[in-house]
Amino acid sequence: MRAGVVTGLCLVWALGLVSSAARAEQRPRPPRFGNTTCLFFGGGYLSFEHANNSSGPLWNVSIQRYILKREVRLVRLWARGAVNFYSQDRSRTDVFAVWPSNPPDGPLMPFAEDRLREHTSDFAVRAEMLADLLHTPSAALYAGGGFVLHYLTYNNRGNISPYAFQFNENDIGPSLVAGVRYAIAKQPYAFYAEARYGRAYGRAQPPNDRAALREPDFSFSFVSALTLEAGAGLHW
Repeated sequence: MRAGVVTGLCLVWALGLVSSAARAEQRPRPPRFGNTTCLFFGGGYLSFEHANNSSGPLWNVSIQRYILKREVRLVRLWARGAVNFYSQDRSRTDVFAVWPSNPPDGPLMPFAEDRLREHTSDFAVRAEMLADLLHTPSAALYAGGGFVLHYLTYNNRGNISPYAFQFNENDIGPSLVAGVRYAIAKQPYAFYAEARYGRAYGRAQPPNDRAALREPDFSFSFVSALTLEAGAGLHW
């Protein structure tokens, strides 16, 4: 009798173990994200001092990939590609517009506009290499650098003369970066904040000169600029 009771208890215990193991296998494990690719959307403030342009907001989209995992083990290296856009509109009074060399209406003498509307924009494509100087599985302090391709546009239109001027130019400049990044291990969300050194552009010739500027003489000039930027995105 006693042996039968002991055998029954052992069977119940064994069935309980099997049932617990089955439930453990069926229970879904929380997903973990690899943090090897990040897609970010951000914005910031472009700060610089230029005679014909001023600081303002800047918008950015970037994607970066953890590279050379086996070849470089001391630091984590990332390759990043990004695009950012800066634009500004200004209105000036009693200044000269940019005049054509040969006005289609004949040899008119340039004159100052009562109001001149100016637009300047910079569409930039960046390629950078980043290194995680200090990092945990989820967070990193990084720095790096690369280059920027700038597609610059300037146009103006006065309220008196019939001429509208537009000028485009391409330029290449440096990019130096330092920032922090955080990725949530069990969710696909990531965040970053960084400071970036580069260039900002504007019309080289001041529009308030008391002489008209002809189209062939127009040019851009650049100054050093600091961008403070933050954003969020996805990692996988």
